[in-house]
Amino acid sequence: MPWQQHWALVAGELISDEETGLWVPAYPEVFATVMRQNGKTLWLLATELDRALLWEPYDGKPQAIAYTGQTGADARKKFRKEHVPLLRSSPLWGTIDRVRYMADDTGFDFRNGATLTLWSNSEEAGHGSTVDLVVMDEIWADVDDRREQA
Repeated sequence: MPWQQHWALVAGELISDEETGLWVPAYPEVFATVMRQNGKTLWLLATELDRALLWEPYDGKPQAIAYTGQTGADARKKFRKEHVPLLRSSPLWGTIDRVRYMADDTGFDFRNGATLTLWSNSEEAGHGSTVDLVVMDEIWADVDDRREQA
């Protein structure tokens, strides 16, 4: 959809870091409000896949991506019913080493070592983890800052 291309160009803009010379995101945080059934899930998944498969990590390690929904159950449902089927029918399915379905460990392990892990929106979620990209879906439902703080 046209908005997806525009959003990808703006939100995905890269600039050269003056100290390291590496290409880094121009914006450390981006927000989008999109009506239902307008391609947000596909855009978010494409962004996560781009990070997992194409980014060279700064520390020589594979990329770690975290995805959160309005609840952990909602995130797992979207993963199971939308993300996995979209990828399974894609040529990118071959980049997946393992799909994790456990309630406290859901996500993709990629052949290149990158991971995409689903987090709940509890106060404990994400603490102690180091990630390269966090996707917070359905933030309109948040009643406090616990996801962002985690």
